[in-house]
Amino acid sequence: MRLMIWTGDEGPTDLDLKDGDVWEVKPDSWVPGTQEAKKWLNVQMAEYGGDQSELVQPEYAVGSPDPVIRHARKYYIPYWLKLTPEELALARDKNATKDVMLDRFDVWDITRK
Repeated sequence: MRLMIWTGDEGPTDLDLKDGDVWEVKPDSWVPGTQEAKKWLNVQMAEYGGDQSELVQPEYAVGSPDPVIRHARKYYIPYWLKLTPEELALARDKNATKDVMLDRFDVWDITRK
């Protein structure tokens, strides 16, 4: 599977995407377009058993009759731990085109907030 990862913080509230949030899950055959290659860090990893759509769901406050979104996404990948300083600068540059990162991440890198 290929994951589109948000880099940097979109804004200060819990409704905004945060650094490392998983935005979308795509098949291995997916090729990012020009804007997707600039705006997102795209990584490929092996699929795991289960429903990958959970990776892109927002997290809600527990026990509330009207759900309150606590985070834009439940899961994130701390990609910055696996990148060199040069790769990190490129990943966070929204004007630079980035290739899909292969063989750098696996399911153990997916972290629940």
